[in-house]
Amino acid sequence: MVFFLSNGLAESRLGLTVPASVGGAVLRNRLKRRVREVFRLNQPSIPAGWDIVVNPRRDAAKVPFATLTRELMRLFPSQAAPPSKPKATEPPAPGKGC
Repeated sequence: MVFFLSNGLAESRLGLTVPASVGGAVLRNRLKRRVREVFRLNQPSIPAGWDIVVNPRRDAAKVPFATLTRELMRLFPSQAAPPSKPKATEPPAPGKGC
């Protein structure tokens, strides 16, 4: 599962959540290392301006690294620019006493 949020920065950032229900610490840490490595190796092809949170499933620890890379890269945002941040609106004019 992957979540995206525009961050308005010149770079994309990666966050990982691997709950204890996935398995022991060894398995959780292996999943995190594998996902971080995919992000590191492919960072030039990941568009800037996104916060990306990945919540890998247990099976991600068992698939070949090339398959994991292909599947994660398919989920990352395309080269399209991130949505623009909403423009701040001016506060309403002060009303007449309450």
